[in-house]
Amino acid sequence: MTWEKNKKFLFLCSLLLCAFLYFSIDALFRPLWFDEALTLLEFVTRPRLMDIYRCYEIPNNHIIFNIILKLWMSIHEKLFSISDFSFRIFSFSVSLSTIFYLFTRWKKIMGTYVSFIIVLALICSMPFEIYCVAIRGYMLSFLLTALSFDFCASWLKKQKLLYAVLFFSASLLSVGTMPSNLIALCAILIYFFPFRDIHKAFRYPYIIVALLPATALICFYAPIYSKFIKIFSLKEGCGNHFMVILSVYGAFIVSFLPLLIPAATAGSRRLFRKAHIIRSIPVLLIIALPLPFIFMKTPAPFPRIFFPLWPVWLIILGLGLKSFLCLRGLRMEKHKLLIFISVSLCVLIWGLIQKQTKAGFSTYLSDKNSLDDYFQPYYQKNFDPPSVVKEIAKRVKENPMPIYATFQADPYSLVFYGKLLDVPDWRYDNPRENAKKLESGNALAVVHNDDEIEKLKEKSGAKKAFLIKSFGYQKLYQLSLE
Repeated sequence: MTWEKNKKFLFLCSLLLCAFLYFSIDALFRPLWFDEALTLLEFVTRPRLMDIYRCYEIPNNHIIFNIILKLWMSIHEKLFSISDFSFRIFSFSVSLSTIFYLFTRWKKIMGTYVSFIIVLALICSMPFEIYCVAIRGYMLSFLLTALSFDFCASWLKKQKLLYAVLFFSASLLSVGTMPSNLIALCAILIYFFPFRDIHKAFRYPYIIVALLPATALICFYAPIYSKFIKIFSLKEGCGNHFMVILSVYGAFIVSFLPLLIPAATAGSRRLFRKAHIIRSIPVLLIIALPLPFIFMKTPAPFPRIFFPLWPVWLIILGLGLKSFLCLRGLRMEKHKLLIFISVSLCVLIWGLIQKQTKAGFSTYLSDKNSLDDYFQPYYQKNFDPPSVVKEIAKRVKENPMPIYATFQADPYSLVFYGKLLDVPDWRYDNPRENAKKLESGNALAVVHNDDEIEKLKEKSGAKKAFLIKSFGYQKLYQLSLE
């Protein structure tokens, strides 16, 4: 790399860093929500690493992510004090590493300018803002998909044993984080399937990579096979299959709309040329890949499990955009820099529009009866469990009493912050036990909707309830037996 190219690369990296900080900085300081608090309370805080591996009663345990996070925190606590921000820093670091890795690798596939635009659009998207600092395994899965793609490509091209080992290792870490990441690995296999020369699919290079993801899944979960199988009997997910489809595809379309239009134009021109029809088969299959997995079970899987598929979709998008810029008659080579600046500004403006209008996208593109995974989930809207717990801590210090919380009120976020302030005696329904009845005196209760209070009164045995204060998403009540 010459000095001039080096300067350009570093300049573009600095622009991506600025965009990344601008679009993620607010999320870095948001309170922990249900799944994040559950991750820390039930998995990461276990005494031994193998305890995390063995505790696979629910799919919320992103095993590899939680193990790495525990190792991270063991180092972090020796240097700094622990807070919820401490946990987010790890995911923040993974996301930042992912951004620079994608830009560095993809500029070799689709060119510097196109890769910059694709990565910038990713940074500006609503789903990225949600997951870039989430204390969950989604961004790690995203990075592992990108790594798996590169290792698979290198193995098929060079057939060196090292790349096969790296592909297997990345696959093992990926399915060990989330078993559903097998979907993203399937997309990689489809991408590299030799449709134009089918007999190559029966030669050892492709057969090996085709077997490795499934082998990784079996190797990782075989020791906890009985627990792994029980996961499939859980009725977790979204009841409306079509809303899941709308959310999965709607999120990607909205996030990359300014780029999808020219990429689709180039793709449609190629599709109707006889010589390029076969090349279009893997693209169409990869785009349609979520559909069979959405319809294969009821309730349908949560839309967020398809987020790690995005790196493969983005490679297809980037190559489509590159094809558009190379179309004959457009004469874009002479104005490359001007086009690059214009498209980058367009992407940035569209990102700012998304940031201001995500509530509308959430209303129309997500299931109202389930969690919004891609646009504006409840924990981005007036959600403040630390303030609720501070109020509770002040009251129980003066007059100790139990605290009830409904499932809709996000009890795990309350318990997490309660532990930080030494607030004991939380009562809520969970897999281990149901909330105990109120024995005597008064109690506090946290609900989401006012209509939950009647059910909570019945469950706790309380006779009266009055509102103390509303904290937006969560409301604090006092319960009394008299």
